[in-house]
Amino acid sequence: MKKYFEAVSLGAFFFGDEEKAARFITLIRGLRRRWVALHFFLITICLNFPVMLAIARIEPYQAFSRLYGENFLTVNSDGNLSLNPGAERADGFSDIDSGVFPAEFPADDFNTLMLQNGYGRRIMLPLLAMAFGLVLILQAVFYSSASFCIGLQRMASVNLSARDRFGLLLFSSTLPVFLAALFGFWLPTVHILLFYFAVIIIGFQRSKLCPNG
Repeated sequence: MKKYFEAVSLGAFFFGDEEKAARFITLIRGLRRRWVALHFFLITICLNFPVMLAIARIEPYQAFSRLYGENFLTVNSDGNLSLNPGAERADGFSDIDSGVFPAEFPADDFNTLMLQNGYGRRIMLPLLAMAFGLVLILQAVFYSSASFCIGLQRMASVNLSARDRFGLLLFSSTLPVFLAALFGFWLPTVHILLFYFAVIIIGFQRSKLCPNG
């Protein structure tokens, strides 16, 4: 655990120091895989938090409007409003007792009705799980691609294993992900692009300082 926290600290706060770069790579090589996996998930959770918070703040009426368009409530033969059949089939709301609403149905009443019929469990939790899964896939693709590109770079004669390159990028992400998460409270999803851009710059610069072998 001591080596893990030292690697996290060095990854967050050293810049342009060859001695610390050598120590950084040594620590990464000495870490067990479970610590690397733990840090990967912590980085992913931190990066995904602004996205999940933005989704959780969406009211049911807005969520249905974005998923099915503004016409997710349709006029039935009696002149009242009812849920679009497509929305019912997709999210299991066909069994809602109050599935037919007065023609003048406020959005606040719709929100209340959805919350009373399991909106959080049946709509929000799947959306949050999908968002987390998407970010997790993006993380895996990004770190794998960036590690591969570091191995191909010709500007520095650095010979690092795939695990070393992956660890270098991962532990160099600590400070960028913290700053990106703060930015994400203002512009969610945009912060992910800024995070990747920062990690690429830091990772490639640090790889040039690392010793061979």
